[in-house]
Amino acid sequence: MRGLNKMSQLEYRLYSHNSRGFTAIELLVVFGIIAFIIVGYRLAGFLGGAIGLLVIPAGAGIVAMFQCLVKDGIPMHPYCQNGRCRGSSNYEIKRFDNDFFLVCKCGGRYKKFGRRFMQITEQGEKIPYLIWRPFRGWFPDKEKPERKSV
Repeated sequence: MRGLNKMSQLEYRLYSHNSRGFTAIELLVVFGIIAFIIVGYRLAGFLGGAIGLLVIPAGAGIVAMFQCLVKDGIPMHPYCQNGRCRGSSNYEIKRFDNDFFLVCKCGGRYKKFGRRFMQITEQGEKIPYLIWRPFRGWFPDKEKPERKSV
């Protein structure tokens, strides 16, 4: 595993998304929070403003949980091929030849592509391993497309 370096979570996020500043959604959320505080304060005084401050974060939390159930998967990183490593705490993000992989404590390399959790071989080939099915959990990926190089 030549060229394998540890990479911090922050460096991974900055490298993989390469985003800076506010996005339009984040800006709308900030304005929404301010608007809910003002409307709540005008309608019910200080208590209404406090309730308005709590409405947006509670709604965002519900939406985030729903997104995890439908799109990302809970836990976000499933058990490894050996069945010993499970959850984000058992995987490290490592860099190998300008690409990032999840490496479990057993030494297996994985990468998540949408709802698919793929195993990455030493030669860089992707092998389907597990797929997230909304509201049902992680299941073996029975679809076996041809092996592709990463």
